[in-house]
Amino acid sequence: MFIETLSSNIWLANKPLNPLAQRRCFAFPCACANATFFRSWLGKVDPSIDFLPIQLPGRGLRFSEPCIENIADLVPELVSALLPFLDKPFTFFGHSLGALIAYECAMLLQEQEMPEPLRLVVAAYHAPQVDRADETYHNLPDDIFKEKLKKLGGMPQEVFENEELMQLILPIGRSDFKLHETYTYQHRYQLNCPIIALGGDEDEYVSKALINRWADLTSNSFEQIIFKGGHHFISEYMDAILAML
Repeated sequence: MFIETLSSNIWLANKPLNPLAQRRCFAFPCACANATFFRSWLGKVDPSIDFLPIQLPGRGLRFSEPCIENIADLVPELVSALLPFLDKPFTFFGHSLGALIAYECAMLLQEQEMPEPLRLVVAAYHAPQVDRADETYHNLPDDIFKEKLKKLGGMPQEVFENEELMQLILPIGRSDFKLHETYTYQHRYQLNCPIIALGGDEDEYVSKALINRWADLTSNSFEQIIFKGGHHFISEYMDAILAML
């Protein structure tokens, strides 16, 4: 049996484990967010499920640590930290950039013949193998980068009006966008686990067609579910998504 370690629990925001849980769900937040993004979800989770938001370096309780700006550096370290908690059946859920990180973690677990997720649930992110000629944003001047974050949504206007707070958020945002923009898909093989891909019908960044391409990445079942809303639709459909998890 795996033994929990303090260093591993830092990646889970030091959240206590539920001793009665039969399954676990690891939740990977979107760019600029931290584990507290899922705070409101915790009280709605079935008692049989341990809902564990991921806390990446450079944010929340780990603010003093440098952000990791490369998927190839981040994923092995994250998977190593999660191993003590994979002693029960588990699901990966990732929103936006979190979907990419969750996918790469699932791939590494499978490659190294470690415990694999029961399913991978991804939201508001195009299938990683899709070649998209997106503009590069992570190195833009602050004022332009802030406008990009505003357009993407997910943060209240009050945050953008607080200059001191923005100076804390901008470096995290740049690091997260760099993770996305420097990522290169490496074709290996399909995942063994099912994939459920969620999208918003008004998401101008991720179309239904791009979400549907997640079907190519599993040898198991695939389901696409489209909700009403934009890129951050998941907050409005918390109950429905938790039911899937």
